[in-house]
Amino acid sequence: MRKCKLAMVAVALLACVFVIELSTPARAEFVYSLRFDQAEYVVAPGSTFDVQLIFREQATGTDSNRLTDTSGMTVADVKVGWSGGGSKVATENDAQYGTGFIGIQKDLSSTDIGMLQVSLGAGVVGTDLGSGIREVGVGTLTFTAASTAADLTTVSFADYDVNLSNLIIGYDDLEGNDTTFDVDLFGVTYGSMTIRTIPEPSSMVLASLAAACLVSGYGVKRFRKRHRTSVSGCTESNSHT
Repeated sequence: MRKCKLAMVAVALLACVFVIELSTPARAEFVYSLRFDQAEYVVAPGSTFDVQLIFREQATGTDSNRLTDTSGMTVADVKVGWSGGGSKVATENDAQYGTGFIGIQKDLSSTDIGMLQVSLGAGVVGTDLGSGIREVGVGTLTFTAASTAADLTTVSFADYDVNLSNLIIGYDDLEGNDTTFDVDLFGVTYGSMTIRTIPEPSSMVLASLAAACLVSGYGVKRFRKRHRTSVSGCTESNSHT
């Protein structure tokens, strides 16, 4: 009798687990990220250079991309900050919206810049890289490097506004059919990069030459000093004889 009760309890528990699994919506296997075109920039002090901002969707397993040739990004609000060094985005004009997007607003501070942008129609579909990876360019930032060498600045993406839907795929068509997908609710990985300043090669060569001249000059002085001492010693020796 006891064994029968235990068996019935086990069956009931399995049934509960099965019902829970059925009632839990399946989570699609997507990986979303905001990333830079390079992990590190090594530049000369005071130079300017462009950094590309990229939104990436990676569909894994049996899932197909939500970004397609007919359903692209319609909202791409991004925010990029910098810290730890002197490299920065100097003016709002140094921030360009992504190709295909309509700029709404730019917000520049001493430590970050944000851009609000939208796209009409089917949105920006981006580039299909294969293997379930699709990328959309969401902006270009022109950085001005720190004025000193050996400077290290860390640059990172951040959530533009936690109260807004900053990244949306799809659109509401004219018939009111909502095909939008809020990427923020799914989860986004925010990438980072570093900017490192080093002296220009010509400056390094000049510095090396200057150091070599100092060393050689010191050697010549020592040689002359020794030569004078040797000549003086010989003169004294001859005078004694």
